[in-house]
Amino acid sequence: FDDSVKDGFKDILTNKYNMTGNDDLTKSYNALFNLYECCGVDSADDMPQSELPKECCATSTACTKTSNDVRPGCYTKLKDQIDQYNSVFIGVGVSVLVFQLICVIFAFCLCAAIGRDSIV
Repeated sequence: FDDSVKDGFKDILTNKYNMTGNDDLTKSYNALFNLYECCGVDSADDMPQSELPKECCATSTACTKTSNDVRPGCYTKLKDQIDQYNSVFIGVGVSVLVFQLICVIFAFCLCAAIGRDSIV
């Protein structure tokens, strides 16, 4: 699972980032780079152009893949963020499942009660 997510992340970055018609995708990646202070998936080498967006540069507004101020890759930071809240995701999922089961049991009880009333 881990490799397929990383491969998909890289594929979209290399094939669709900064392409005509993909402005929203490019803005989303740039926001991700800015928020997590990172660049690329594993490193800036994953970026499709050698000229990097300003969000990938730690100190300057323009840098290239070989610059010294290029930020590290995003995948590890994103994975750490998800792992940090993993128990919360599981807890919410189990809570929703229990709630749905209670609703199904209540619906069965309601149907049985209505069925008994219509027989009389």
